[in-house]
Amino acid sequence: MRSKSEQFASALGNQDFKASTNWLNGFKDGNGISFKAVCGESGAVNIQAADEWRKHLKEIIQEKKQKNIFNVDETGRFYKCIPNKILAFKREACSG
Repeated sequence: MRSKSEQFASALGNQDFKASTNWLNGFKDGNGISFKAVCGESGAVNIQAADEWRKHLKEIIQEKKQKNIFNVDETGRFYKCIPNKILAFKREACSG
């Protein structure tokens, strides 16, 4: 957020703006944003989008050789890739 804020300021002609930690904290507080731990699963899933993805995935799989298809979502290989905290509005439930 700090980097993007500095880019916006520069684009608006403010070359001296520095998005310090204090500035970021003030921005988050002023806009009701907090850094929350993600827990649980969301019940608000777009069923139509999920169904479309399944159809698309079947097409992708058909184009590949079976020996080159792996399922690693439950293996722990990507455990460091998924953030355990996200920026969210303070009043929002935070689920993943």
